[in-house]
Amino acid sequence: MKTHLFSNKNPIAFIQRIQSHLACFIKKSVIYISKLHTNQVEITAPKKSLIKIRFKKSQQNRVIIDENFQGHLTLNFSGNNNHVYIGKNVSLDHSSINITQNNSRLIIEDNVTIGRENKISLNDVAASPMIKIGRDCMLSSNVSLRTFDSHPLYDLNDQLLNSGKGDLVLQPHCWIGQDTKILKGVTIGKGSVIGTGSIVTKSLPSHTIAAGIPAKIIKQGEFYWAREHSPLSQQQGKTLSFE
Repeated sequence: MKTHLFSNKNPIAFIQRIQSHLACFIKKSVIYISKLHTNQVEITAPKKSLIKIRFKKSQQNRVIIDENFQGHLTLNFSGNNNHVYIGKNVSLDHSSINITQNNSRLIIEDNVTIGRENKISLNDVAASPMIKIGRDCMLSSNVSLRTFDSHPLYDLNDQLLNSGKGDLVLQPHCWIGQDTKILKGVTIGKGSVIGTGSIVTKSLPSHTIAAGIPAKIIKQGEFYWAREHSPLSQQQGKTLSFE
């Protein structure tokens, strides 16, 4: 597999380069990179994709997209020294990633599928939280992952009430329903299922079904979910849930 490296020190062949803007074709994929400067992008053998990466007055960021990525992705940076890793065989359908903080990490492991209009946001300027989506997670459409509160909240002694690190982790083989919001500081254990329209404010153990606003546990125990009604998919789901 050939890895394509985009940097000011090692620009690959592209169809247009104007004022640090790059646009290129890799097989059936179109990649657009705005204001590369000291940032670096590595992309390995994507499938049919449209990838837009915008760096807004940001430096020393690094993006790695491993092989067989497919879908439409918009990635916006306005912070510095952030790292984004997208693993093998990942599919994102018209989704966006927005990073305004510094020194953060976003990890999307292998075989993850993410539906339409999903939003992943790392915007806590007071901390450097991480988002990690474990392998074989399945996110439906219009799911939001947030590591921050939009505004500060103070008590009458001017003490900040909503501070603190907000890492957000989905362990392997989680199924997240449509229109769900998962907030900062939450870890969802492997093999879990989150119902449509839920707001997850607290961590949940493995092998849990939860739903509601805020999300509450409906079922917990020995069960597993599969992507398809087939013996192979069933075996894969069972193995991923309990390995």
